Amino acid sequence: MPFNRFHELLKKGDIQSVLTELVGPQKNQNEQRGRMMEADNKGRLPLHWLAAKAKDDNDDDNSSNNSSNSSKTKTNKTNNKTNNNNRNNNKNNNKNTLGHTAVQMVSLAMDALVSQDNNDETPLEIAVRMGASPSIITLLSLSPSAARQMGYEEMQRLFAPVSFLGQAMLRMIKRRAWGGCHKLLDEQGEEVVRDVLKYMDSDILREVACYGQQRTDSLVFLALRMVRRHPGSLTAKSLQGLTAKNLAEHPQFKSCREIVKVSVNHGAERERSVSGA
Repeated sequence: MPFNRFHELLKKGDIQSVLTELVGPQKNQNEQRGRMMEADNKGRLPLHWLAAKAKDDNDDDNSSNNSSNSSKTKTNKTNNKTNNNNRNNNKNNNKNTLGHTAVQMVSLAMDALVSQDNNDETPLEIAVRMGASPSIITLLSLSPSAARQMGYEEMQRLFAPVSFLGQAMLRMIKRRAWGGCHKLLDEQGEEVVRDVLKYMDSDILREVACYGQQRTDSLVFLALRMVRRHPGSLTAKSLQGLTAKNLAEHPQFKSCREIVKVSVNHGAERERSVSGA
């Protein structure tokens, strides 16, 4: 049987493109459910291929140790630290993307959890054999009935917590529940908050720009907290090529001047720091 686009992307290990298609604005869940239960010529569903590509990469890269021994200069140490931070950020984003994608796929086709390919392997058996991350193995260990009972939101909370927290913040921002956003941030550690902001690719700050018409101290402080924890959110662009500053100044939204000021002034400071001016 021919494979579909999800097979193609997963065979290449392009997890991000799979997630983009699953959650994109043009998604059709009924069509996606059908695609998730289509088998390729090996009898594999897309979930089998996700299991095969869900390797835990925590120990993949030892280059940071090698590079730190190659030079004793202060400049190289600084560069190594920057490279290591970027590498860790990429790993965290990959891990979060994998978890989010897996939950999306399981929620669309729970019966795929027990489907066997031509080698009589289930997604769980493939994940164990290929050394998948522990959280993916635990997710694939669910029976279809257990997954149905748990539901999407609980699976997301347990197996994709960063995307769960990010989407919870987006819902509160749309209600202009600024106090609730602060409470959520206060309940999480610094590293978790930073992971959420980076994983959401500044969607959260852009939403603040869209819903920040009425100035309050809580609103302005929220924007400042986000910028401090993830300065890159100031310059990241939406699919339409818009930054938080663009949206704050847009006639459709017209955010209060304090939010515009945060997005403009801090954005200029970030540009100067990046350019070294």
